[in-house]
Amino acid sequence: MTSRSEIQKAYIERKKRAMGEEAYNEMMRQKKQIYRARLRPTQTQNENEVEAKEEKKEPASRMEVILNNLDALDALKNTFMHLKTKGEKELRPSTIENYVQKINRLAVLMTNKGYDGDNSFLMNPEKLADALDKADLKSKKDYITPVVRLLKHLGVSDDNVEMYQKRMKAFKETEYNKRKENRATESEIENAMPLSEIIDLIEKFKPKTNTGLFYKAILSMYFMGGQDSLVPRNNLPDFKLVSSTKKVKDMNPEFNYFIVKDNFPLGVIMNRYKSQAAYGRQKFTLTEFQQSVLKKYFDHFGKKPGDFAFSQEQGEPFNYNQFSDILKKATSEILGKPMNVDLIRKIIATDYWKDGLHSIAEDERQARRFLHSVAQNREYVKRELVEDD
Repeated sequence: MTSRSEIQKAYIERKKRAMGEEAYNEMMRQKKQIYRARLRPTQTQNENEVEAKEEKKEPASRMEVILNNLDALDALKNTFMHLKTKGEKELRPSTIENYVQKINRLAVLMTNKGYDGDNSFLMNPEKLADALDKADLKSKKDYITPVVRLLKHLGVSDDNVEMYQKRMKAFKETEYNKRKENRATESEIENAMPLSEIIDLIEKFKPKTNTGLFYKAILSMYFMGGQDSLVPRNNLPDFKLVSSTKKVKDMNPEFNYFIVKDNFPLGVIMNRYKSQAAYGRQKFTLTEFQQSVLKKYFDHFGKKPGDFAFSQEQGEPFNYNQFSDILKKATSEILGKPMNVDLIRKIIATDYWKDGLHSIAEDERQARRFLHSVAQNREYVKRELVEDD
């Protein structure tokens, strides 16, 4: 079983990923200073001096704003932790984290600052939905779900909740109609390449630097898999190495893993991912190419069980925004074009479906690589990305 200390450690690591290690350490330093100041007020201060200082409060520093927002986000997270699904089950940690991130993003959209505990910006459904409609955000319907859950919990009027649900339905229909067209965007068309050409470039790439080897290891995980290999989303920062002798039940479910024996990668265990509620823990194989590249990478960087597979110099994991930038740099250096996770997955899906008819078993096997359904995998196909004969 996972101990409380392991869960707390995982929570701290996620915060460091979200904020960056430097900002996190500064936050903790300031919190300690504030705590100590409250415990040991100076003897020279009298009540009048304290009151005078309180009356002449200076504008909050950037760090104070960060601390206040983090406290508010923690409180919001705690609220979602107490909510239940329709089946009276607790929300999964990944779902809670996703909800908190989306509420925070909506706060920035509506107030130009992070979530600070004030929910008033959620009380005008039409204004928020209109702003969301104009925003450059994907899957807009998914931003409404946590709002509805939160407002129901807060006991907000049914009219507001129903208005949000109506707009969520409209977002869903719009997004589905666009997906049915299977059209790529202009930037996707510009940056896409045939999968066969991508594989050839990765195979021929000879790393001359630490960064080059790092980039090749990452791209091998996205493009060099087989029929039973994972096609990741943006969750490679959540990967750790784990010994093949460790039992699955003893692994921390907050992380995904490379199973290693004498630092040789044997396979992948997925615990934490977007659709984990539907598919649960999943295991995947690695191709010989992936195993070879990862083995060189693990050995060169001194990776061992318990370490993050893809991390910063001091061993701290990247946050998702940092990793997105790294992926674009990796694809730019090795492939000559910047690509994000969405485009990569669309290229791989399109390459599979362009070949025509497959058996139901083959289609299900392909969709499993993406950790979603066959129907959703077909939505990833983009007609403009099919190579002309």
